[in-house]
Amino acid sequence: STRHHKQESNQRLEFLGDSVLSTVTSTYLYKHFPSMNEGNLSKLRASVVCEASLAEIARKICLQEYLLLGHGEELSGGREKPSIQADAFESLLAAIYLDGGFQAVSEVLMDRLDMVSYIKKHAATYESTDYKTKLQESVNTNQTDISYEIFHVEGPAHDCTNRKNVV
Repeated sequence: STRHHKQESNQRLEFLGDSVLSTVTSTYLYKHFPSMNEGNLSKLRASVVCEASLAEIARKICLQEYLLLGHGEELSGGREKPSIQADAFESLLAAIYLDGGFQAVSEVLMDRLDMVSYIKKHAATYESTDYKTKLQESVNTNQTDISYEIFHVEGPAHDCTNRKNVV
């Protein structure tokens, strides 16, 4: 008779890897985007650590070739599913963290796997629409004073949108 050995799931590693990924990415954003507010930092982090980005990085390192999948998942093409690739990548980050600590996983993620390029690509979207900063930089270059008058506020205090008149 054939014995099937139940393999341990990576779900606990995925759990830890998700937090490690978030912390490493948040630390990088905090240090490299000092003028970005909390709301935009959160949105940028979410766009960078999305399933599509993680699956793309996983495919770059051929992680799908090393996955142990159940028979049904293998037959249904699970090896090529972005969700499975992204989960496996998070598990890998957790293993690196457990083995080498925060500095090791940060160096692997940001430098060796070039997460920095994903961040820069996504950050361009936020920077290109930050008209207030562009206006202030222009004013500072021309040595002109500027002030704002808030006439409408939307959203919670930690992530509100102020509509302003420039005076």
